[in-house]
Amino acid sequence: MNLSKLSILCMIVIMIASCNNPQKTTVTQPQKTAQLSRPDFVIYRTKGNYNELVPVQLNAEKNKIVSYPAVRDIQNAKMPEKLADGFLLDHRGIHKNTAFLDYTYQEYSRLGKTPPTDSLFAHIKDADPFEVMFICPQDKVPNDDLLNFFNDAIIKKQTKELFIQVIP
Repeated sequence: MNLSKLSILCMIVIMIASCNNPQKTTVTQPQKTAQLSRPDFVIYRTKGNYNELVPVQLNAEKNKIVSYPAVRDIQNAKMPEKLADGFLLDHRGIHKNTAFLDYTYQEYSRLGKTPPTDSLFAHIKDADPFEVMFICPQDKVPNDDLLNFFNDAIIKKQTKELFIQVIP
């Protein structure tokens, strides 16, 4: 038997052996939910007025930008909503490692192309901008009258009881 016939025979044996694999595979069906889930809410208060400034995400050491918006992403960005006692309701993906650039949304959108991260890092206005931040699990927040729910919790000093404090 020549070498090419032997190679073909080996390949056929390997294919047959792999098709006869006795391992069981379990396929689970995704569970259906009655309603679409929404992300948790974030409310926060900053050390200054950064409402118009572009947020970026830093690593845990806060010495490197790990996520930032492209210039084109800024054009339709929704600003945070003002709540009682200087709190804001996030619509931008804020979390504990967020920093703010010294660019406003308007200035950033006019740059034409997104700057590299080292250039953006030089434009960080505040790498530690938060006084306090809470995560509000979506299942604790009513579907209607969202702003009143948050304002009531803030005014009645119930934020620590109702929400998860991320930054003291």
